[in-house]
Amino acid sequence: MSTRLHRRFLGPLWPVPAAEGGKIFENISLSPLAIRSLHHLMSAPGRWRAGPLFGHVADDTLQIHVAAPGSDRHSLYGVLEGNAAYQLGWADALHGLGLTHLDWVGTWLMSPNNLLPSYTDAEFWLHQGAKTSLFDDQTVLLACGLQEQRHEFDAYRLIDDRVIVIPTQH
Repeated sequence: MSTRLHRRFLGPLWPVPAAEGGKIFENISLSPLAIRSLHHLMSAPGRWRAGPLFGHVADDTLQIHVAAPGSDRHSLYGVLEGNAAYQLGWADALHGLGLTHLDWVGTWLMSPNNLLPSYTDAEFWLHQGAKTSLFDDQTVLLACGLQEQRHEFDAYRLIDDRVIVIPTQH
């Protein structure tokens, strides 16, 4: 098995076919499970938090099925980086459950006060993550938080160093 997350942390484990170019997506859909997980993750405010997203592209929609918790909230890892072994464990577990169509598709992000991160916040974190190849044209930053007492989700990705907002359905 060699998911995008495995290649991110471990490099190529064996020869992989040449990329045909990633699947293009113009929309994002969040599963009920991912939404429930993200609501639950808002119960621990106090610092910036982030974690991996797993899903797949169907037609022109990135379908996010799993929003995994970030690693230890008191860890020494950066907000976006997380613990490689922990995140790889999630990828391995999903594969072991037969969910081989799910791959790492990005990172969710929550602010210390649980308010929806702004476009400026998202832009900052996208560019920070791009420095370590966390974000590219095939991965998203899903900003999560409260806006007017409602849970909201804004999705962003980088294309040619430009921040692109992606419509999100939930």
